[in-house]
Amino acid sequence: MAIQIRKNQIANAQVDSSKLDLSSGTFNFASATIQVATPSADAQAANKGYVDSVAQGLDIKDSVKVATTANITLSGTQTIDGVGVIADERVLVKNQSTASENGLYLCKAGAWARTDDLATGADAAGAFVFVEQGSTQADAGFVCSSDKGAAVVGTNALAFTQFSGAGAVEAGNGLSRSGSTLSVNLDGSTLAVSGSGVKVADAGISNAQISNSAAIAVSKLASSSISLGGVSVSLGGSDNTPAFNLSDATAYPTSSLVGTITNAQLAGSISEDKLAGSISNAKLANSSVSLGGVSIALGATDATPAFDLQDATGYVTSALVGTITNAQLAGSIANAKLANSSVSLGGVSIALGATDATPAFDLADATNYPTSSLVGTITNAQLAGSIDQAKLAGSIPDSKLNDISSANKVLGSAVQLKASGSGIANDSGLKIDADGTSVQVNGSNKLEIKDSGVTAAKVNFAPSIDFFSPNGSATTFDLGATIPSGFEAMMLFRNGVALKQVASNPSGADEFALNRTGGAGGVSRVEFNGSAAPSSDDTLNAFYIA
Repeated sequence: MAIQIRKNQIANAQVDSSKLDLSSGTFNFASATIQVATPSADAQAANKGYVDSVAQGLDIKDSVKVATTANITLSGTQTIDGVGVIADERVLVKNQSTASENGLYLCKAGAWARTDDLATGADAAGAFVFVEQGSTQADAGFVCSSDKGAAVVGTNALAFTQFSGAGAVEAGNGLSRSGSTLSVNLDGSTLAVSGSGVKVADAGISNAQISNSAAIAVSKLASSSISLGGVSVSLGGSDNTPAFNLSDATAYPTSSLVGTITNAQLAGSISEDKLAGSISNAKLANSSVSLGGVSIALGATDATPAFDLQDATGYVTSALVGTITNAQLAGSIANAKLANSSVSLGGVSIALGATDATPAFDLADATNYPTSSLVGTITNAQLAGSIDQAKLAGSIPDSKLNDISSANKVLGSAVQLKASGSGIANDSGLKIDADGTSVQVNGSNKLEIKDSGVTAAKVNFAPSIDFFSPNGSATTFDLGATIPSGFEAMMLFRNGVALKQVASNPSGADEFALNRTGGAGGVSRVEFNGSAAPSSDDTLNAFYIA
């Protein structure tokens, strides 16, 4: 139990120095002062000078309940840093958008008031305050770090800096703080903690985490190709077959195909066993149906209600049931309803409404038609095939004959030849009258020139030679004749040395070009490079066929 000394209970001089250990200081009862030395151990008392030296530069203020972490409205009770604040509780306001509003306040039901120890007009430089509560600011100490003279409350922008307490370190992006412990915030799906380090979680990388600009190299993959229906395609590669060529995928099952194939994707014919479902009409060789003489395209509709019998000329009457009244008849009556439904002309019977397919009435059908009934003339275009001699009476006058253009119309023996010299002879037919010396008919019945059949006398061209007189500037020289087409190869000598013939643009003194018709009057011309004109000392000789 401690001994409590009350006022006036110990008289002066009742406690002497033997009762006090003042080896390092003095005590004056009259002035109630104790003088102690500067402390050197934790349990020793501190004198005023020591305390003043420690607190020098700090203007210590009474502690606040909470400190703000963001801009607030300076009125009414509210929750700050997770703590509810009521009227007359002290608050450190340090995060206002308008920094001149920062400082120490008393919470009020209405407008807040600045505290008396840091009132409007005071210099806040060095003002120091502790925070008692708060989720993030508890036990922290803050000092006004604005310069003296520029820290006038209510006038200047005030800045408060934390310099003590568990919250001296703020948790930035990706971090969280609990007391004095910092932790990395991990999502748990893409990143995780392995021992004391951070790692990428198993299966933590998805497509969303892979940048399109940073593609994964194919070499990093265990398998870098895909096989579809027997076609192997490496990643990043392509099959040259447009729209994936099914002709390549010989083993691909048709049951695995989904979607539809359009007409544009079809090429050639498809066997029936490969078809399933509907086929567009355009892909069919026959895309219409003929019923009773009525042709209807697949997918189309005949506009006649209930099938118009006037269209169905071949419909059997036995298939009709019931009776047809006059009111139900419109237009023409079907031929089958007539007692006599055909007409016979010259032995040819034609059903009413029908057509004989032979153009211009086929006389081959009219076997009993009298020739005396025929009028007009028959043209070559109306004749087909040969006419039997038995069908002809007497000779056909020349006036009735025009050029005979079709084969087998006339026998060879019936053709009259011109006099000798026509080149055609009669030998149970027509033949070429070849001389057998220069021209003959070969074993394949083809006309040909006989070996050694062409002599010099039969050739209409001869070798020629021209001599030119260069002057040192001329680069073109006209020949004396025009070289025939097909004989453009020639020889040109310069000082007895043969020059090289090129098709165009000769380069150097040893090349020339031939312009077959480029000379005066259409004769052939030899051309040299513009910088290689033959000199007046050169001799030029040209050998060619003309």
